[in-house]
Amino acid sequence: YLMKRVITKSESVRTALRILLLAIIIMIWPLRLFHEDIGGQNTASAAGDIIISGEDNNAAQSFVTGYAHLQYIDIRLTPDQPAGKFHFMLFDAENKLICEQDVDTSENERNGNCRICINRDLEPDTAYVYLIKSTDDGSSVSLQIEDTAAKGNVSQGVMTYQNSSMENRSLIASYIYREPLRKGRSALIILALLVIMVVSDMIISKLSKKYDIGNSLVPDTWTYQILCNPFIILLATTYINNDQI
Repeated sequence: YLMKRVITKSESVRTALRILLLAIIIMIWPLRLFHEDIGGQNTASAAGDIIISGEDNNAAQSFVTGYAHLQYIDIRLTPDQPAGKFHFMLFDAENKLICEQDVDTSENERNGNCRICINRDLEPDTAYVYLIKSTDDGSSVSLQIEDTAAKGNVSQGVMTYQNSSMENRSLIASYIYREPLRKGRSALIILALLVIMVVSDMIISKLSKKYDIGNSLVPDTWTYQILCNPFIILLATTYINNDQI
């Protein structure tokens, strides 16, 4: 009865490692708890600038979603211009307000872009429009626009400025989506974890036999003690990652 409740340290370590790696694999697939950001930066050359200031100098830009969860919109700022503030509003095709916020470019600047956190589930392949207008404090911002005819950017839609349509022009913007790991990447990660599981098991087993390491007996509960901290870190990381979605 006593022997059923004790195992070698090396076996306990191998068991803990298998459980931990299998838990990570299950969280990747089928639970799909790990996510990735999809969508690169728009590298279009600027074809001009617009100023957002006052009541009439507002801009609206339509776009078509590529995925279901829009995490950020990055809008290109005009270089070497002072920081400012603007009011951002996102609407669906029926002109229903989805979200709005005041944006300070000095706090949200990222590699020459102003990053706006959206963090909303939207309908994929659907048209939306966002409005940028000045704030009540009279602040102004300068944004860059691109020539969509020259670039052939099909993901951008109609842009209006000062309530007038601007043909072949759009704000230089990038749309970053946060989605569960794609199947191809998930498969590669799972394969790598399985390889790590097999190789580490072989290494631990060989070391314990060759150098008599980890052959002392410990209670089987020692396995759970080994797993405690890694599981807490794993669950906390997963919670934080999903709480941002």
